Amino acid sequence: MATAGLLFALTNSPLALVFAAVGPVVGLAAIVDGRRGARRQLRRDRAERAEALRGLTDEIDARHAGERERAWQRVGELGAVLEEPAGARWSGAGANELVLGRGAMPSTLRIEGEASDADDRALLARAWTLSDAPIRADAAAGIGFVGPTVLTRAAARAALVRWSAAVRPGSSGLRVPQTKEWRWAARLPQRGVEPTVTVVEGERVTHSRGVIAIATARELLPPGLGTVVQLHSPRRARAEVLASPEQHREFVPELLGLRQAITAAARLAEAAARSGLEAKPLPSRVDLAALAQPPAAGRASLVAAVGTAPGGTLELDLVRQGPHALVGGTTGSGKSEFLLAWLAALATSYSPSALAMLLVDFKGGAAFQPIAGLPHVVGVVTDLDESEALRAVESLRAEIRRRERRLRECGVRDFIELDHAVELPRLLIVVDEYQALLERFDELGRVFADLAARGRSLGMHLILSTQRPNGSVREQITANCRLRICLRVLHPSDSRALVGVDDAAELPPSLPGRAIVDDGTGPPQPFQSAIADPLHLELLRAGRSSDDHAIRPWLDPLPRRIALAEVGSSPDGIEFGLLDAPDQQRRLSAVWSPESDGALLVCGAPGSGRSTTLDTIASSFAARYGMGRVIRLPANRSAAWDVLMELARPGASADLGTAPRLLLVDGADVRFRAWPDEYRLAVSEALATILEDGNGLHIVASATRPIGLSAELRDGFRSLLLLRQSSRGELAQLGGDPSLWRADDGPGSGQWRGLRLQVALADPPSSSAPRAASAPRVQAAPAPALVFHPGVSYALVTRNVPVALARLSEIGGVRVSVLTAAGSVGDPLAAAAETESAEVIVGDLDAWAAAWRVWTELKHTGVAIVDGGLAEFRALLRGRELPPLLDPGAAQGWRIAPDGGVERFSWPERRFRRIHPSNPEHATETIASDAGS
Repeated sequence: MATAGLLFALTNSPLALVFAAVGPVVGLAAIVDGRRGARRQLRRDRAERAEALRGLTDEIDARHAGERERAWQRVGELGAVLEEPAGARWSGAGANELVLGRGAMPSTLRIEGEASDADDRALLARAWTLSDAPIRADAAAGIGFVGPTVLTRAAARAALVRWSAAVRPGSSGLRVPQTKEWRWAARLPQRGVEPTVTVVEGERVTHSRGVIAIATARELLPPGLGTVVQLHSPRRARAEVLASPEQHREFVPELLGLRQAITAAARLAEAAARSGLEAKPLPSRVDLAALAQPPAAGRASLVAAVGTAPGGTLELDLVRQGPHALVGGTTGSGKSEFLLAWLAALATSYSPSALAMLLVDFKGGAAFQPIAGLPHVVGVVTDLDESEALRAVESLRAEIRRRERRLRECGVRDFIELDHAVELPRLLIVVDEYQALLERFDELGRVFADLAARGRSLGMHLILSTQRPNGSVREQITANCRLRICLRVLHPSDSRALVGVDDAAELPPSLPGRAIVDDGTGPPQPFQSAIADPLHLELLRAGRSSDDHAIRPWLDPLPRRIALAEVGSSPDGIEFGLLDAPDQQRRLSAVWSPESDGALLVCGAPGSGRSTTLDTIASSFAARYGMGRVIRLPANRSAAWDVLMELARPGASADLGTAPRLLLVDGADVRFRAWPDEYRLAVSEALATILEDGNGLHIVASATRPIGLSAELRDGFRSLLLLRQSSRGELAQLGGDPSLWRADDGPGSGQWRGLRLQVALADPPSSSAPRAASAPRVQAAPAPALVFHPGVSYALVTRNVPVALARLSEIGGVRVSVLTAAGSVGDPLAAAAETESAEVIVGDLDAWAAAWRVWTELKHTGVAIVDGGLAEFRALLRGRELPPLLDPGAAQGWRIAPDGGVERFSWPERRFRRIHPSNPEHATETIASDAGS
């Protein structure tokens, strides 16, 4: 319209105004056409949506039909159950869910997306509901039928016939009222066995488990029933699940007439008779002695009679039905007694040369105690001995390797193919409380998994018992355990996991030993396990007492006491004990080779046998090189100092000969701790020098912990022998294997090169022991007594002048003078009787410091005597060299010759007891007076 106005202004032509009228007309036409197109599109969309909904509805119906068909195939239509061959559905005692009729049930089908209108919501509701599906109820929780008697009896007959058609005779029992209305049920093959399902009509019961009750009114039903069915008519009933109100639903009940029930019971009874499954009640107790054991059949079987089943004696063969077995059962179910009876039955038929048993009991070891003395038993591993359990890991691995080598040497691939002359028994490993074993020793679980995979061809079998089979046994083991026995368990899932049915969870607690067995060749069946009474086991042990013991897969643990003579000599070095090598199934000599292993440090807690280990190594070394080549560091402080200084002296090796020598240092981390700092550092340097230079001198030292030694010394010891440590953590810090730690290790127990060690005890040295005649010994001479020579002047430096005067008073031939505090020499206190006597000038450090002129003269012309400490020695001699070490508390000092030589001396033994002066102020004069008199 704007454009038309502009054209009219330019052209002045009225025709241009026509365009102004065309614009609205075109716009109105577009609007009308758009609305018509939208209505057409809406009709098309609605048609497409309706078609999609019809397709989705058809798919829902098709899937519901398949789901419904599968559901009915599992339980069977009542008519089909009555027409099919009797016994076709017998599988076990786990038919707890009974079909009551048909009705609407929640479907497993789900549709993704959100509902947008009522049609969508109706479609979702249709998808979530499965119509004409089997309505089921849990018989174990109890079912009650309420309504007219004709209807309730018909419904109960239908449920009971269904149950009898699904439960194999002998696995579960049935009890019905003793009335003519229920006389037909007397022919059902489940009658006669201890009841798990009880039909009640007009009878009071104290429990509701497994009860099918009939009543005309709800209040007449027993209390506690899981499901109550209200029958309104032959076509309408309502089921109420008391524990789940959302599961209340209407349905069409299944009804069965009396004539049909009689016919079905007769057919089921005939089928049971033909199959040999007549309901025979299992005994509540079976004595093992009453069972006839089958004869042994060589290597081809491992069979034993272990109990009574509905068909007679139950025999289990680990070779044909195994090769391994799983046994489940809660506490009090009789699991340990069953294992005991099974093993006793095997020991009755098979000799120790044909069968060996390894027993693993993680309940303290008492379960297998009655048969531990049988010659078949090669060991009992308990949770009380952790080291023995870990030792079993390595031993079993070694046994696997040994059997593989044996089969390869014999040129066969399977244990059964071995010649009868080959002495290799089957090895049966029985584990009680397998779950507890895995929780503590996961490594042992891996070994059992390997055994489960390869045990059949190697003649090794597993019997694993656990309280909770569900989830506690690894798939590698369950895949190879075809033989499974389940005694009473608490949860149906545990029963299903082991034997595939819920029956074991329904076994009564009052019948220990009642179990379900599944060998993989047929449906699971119940049996009553045998019990081996003490008299039977005693007779069995007596009957087998003359048999040779079975070949053990490993040796006993190392004894706590071993004589060095039992170790035997070794050309490789110095033997000092035995090593336990379970991975090689043997014991080895513990050998220390000084040339290649270097210096040896023996570490252990107090009482672990460190000193004994040094004695053993010394004895073994002396047996080879002679006692003269063994140097034991003396316990005396001064003697130890002299020995170490002599060994660290340059050229000492040449003086001691060329044959190897051994230096023993006991308590290297603590014995120098109380020494003065200078001497402690000096002895540490001396040991480091000996460790570095060696030259045929080998060191064996002991310490509580290496941290007590200096870093230089620790680096000098190239070998570490670890005895018992106070904790597992300390052992790990020292580089040991913490798995070998035991809190109750005795003296001499430890580890060497990653293996468990027991140090041998050395015999006392004898005169006939070989010696190296040319080998000089390093020994420390005792400190010589102090002697004063006539005509010689002596300068005596002492800390305690009165005591020194008292000692001098007991020595003859000396003239004693005392330095004053100013440094002047006083008059002699006592003159010697001899014409020429030794002159002794006595003073403390301060007095001699004041009389330095006298000291300088006497030091070069006479003899200096230091009766004090290192401070006095260094203050007067002005040197850093250490004098010989003095023993604490001993009457010792240093004598310095005019040429500067320093030697240790000891005062002569006192002849008079010391008398304390009555006047301490005149103590010097009093002692001098006593000496003069």
